[in-house]
Amino acid sequence: MRRCTVLLVLAGLCALPAPAQEPKQATPEDPAHNELRALKEELLKAFNNNDLDALLTHVHPNAVITWQNGEVSRSHEGIRNYYHKMMEGPDRRVSKVTAKADVDELTILYGDNNGLAFGSLDQDFTLTDGSQFNLKNRWTAHVVKDKGRWLVSGLHVSANVFDNGVLDLAVKRTATWVGIGAGAVGFLLGVILFWVVSSVRRRHTGGAR
Repeated sequence: MRRCTVLLVLAGLCALPAPAQEPKQATPEDPAHNELRALKEELLKAFNNNDLDALLTHVHPNAVITWQNGEVSRSHEGIRNYYHKMMEGPDRRVSKVTAKADVDELTILYGDNNGLAFGSLDQDFTLTDGSQFNLKNRWTAHVVKDKGRWLVSGLHVSANVFDNGVLDLAVKRTATWVGIGAGAVGFLLGVILFWVVSSVRRRHTGGAR
């Protein structure tokens, strides 16, 4: 009976979930941080050179990315599809984009193969209609070490919904169209007023004869 009880207790302990891994104490000297700095620089270089193939070599095949517009891309294929729609397709909106990224602090490492990084992202956009704007973002990325290389396995990018370059551009466009509309209305009113005054004068002139 005792033996059965001991076995049941051991079985119960084995069934318990493993405790969550505590983050490692971050130190600048950790070789992982130099590798992660190199990863960031290579990603930015590929992005700014418009080299999607090079960029994807630093992204895990099962990565999930959430973009500023709320769209989600899963895997390399999903990222390619999003890139094609925004940058290459017949209905593309973006002609060119460059980026500069900064980290807030050292990557939070969980064991030797997982990490969490976050920081700011500054992007300059040129749209297909020629308009330009700057977009300041926040980002959070999960990185994983796979076969000896650090790869991005998850990325979430977001901008301030109340204050950003897209809103500024929309306001400028609205102001331009309002100005054009006001000018057109003013011109039309001027033509009507001139016609009315001319008609009145002609009547008075005719009456004097």
